Amino acid sequence: MWLISTALAGALAGLSPAELGDVAGGGVVSSRDAEGGFRAWFLVPAPTVAVYSVLADHASMSLWLPRLERSEVLIPSAPCADVAFRVPTPIGDVEYRLSRCADGRRVWWNLLDGPQFEALRGAYELEAHASGTVVQYWSVVVGKVPVPEWAQAEAGRIGVTGLVDGLRAEVARREQAASPGLK
Repeated sequence: MWLISTALAGALAGLSPAELGDVAGGGVVSSRDAEGGFRAWFLVPAPTVAVYSVLADHASMSLWLPRLERSEVLIPSAPCADVAFRVPTPIGDVEYRLSRCADGRRVWWNLLDGPQFEALRGAYELEAHASGTVVQYWSVVVGKVPVPEWAQAEAGRIGVTGLVDGLRAEVARREQAASPGLK
C-alpha cells in the first residue's frame, strides 16, 4: 500500500491549470520525480470503467502495449496477480514477474523477480473527467546496469507514447466490440 498512498494522490494532483487543459485536449503531460520515477497524465475519451477494464486485464496487456511480447497470469488472485512478462530486445529477451494489483480505480505493480532489475514499480490512477478518463501513470525502473539520465528520459517518453496510443486504441476497440452498431 505504500505505493498507493505516497506515489499517487489523485489522478489530477500536481497538474497546473494549463497542464490540465493540455490533458483535457488530448495531450500528454509528463515529468520526472524526485525518486527518479516517470509520470505522465493523459486523457482516454471513454468512461473510467472502460479504461479500468483494460488496465486491470493483466493477461491481455501484450495485445495493446507495444513491444510487450507476453503477459501471462501465473497465479491469479484478488486483488493481486503474479504476472510474467517478456519484452524482446536486440540484445536478448527481458523477462520479469510483477505482482499486479487492482482496486477499481487504480492498478499498481511491484517487481517479484527479474534479473535485469533492482526495482520496478508503478501505478495507474484513474479519475473521471467531462471528456472521458484522466489517467496518471507513474513508474520507477532501476536496472542493474546504470543508464544515463538522458537515456532514461528518452525511454520514458517513447514508452509513454506507445502506452497512451495502445491504451486509447484498445479501449476504443473494446467499446466498439461491445456496441457494434455505434461509431
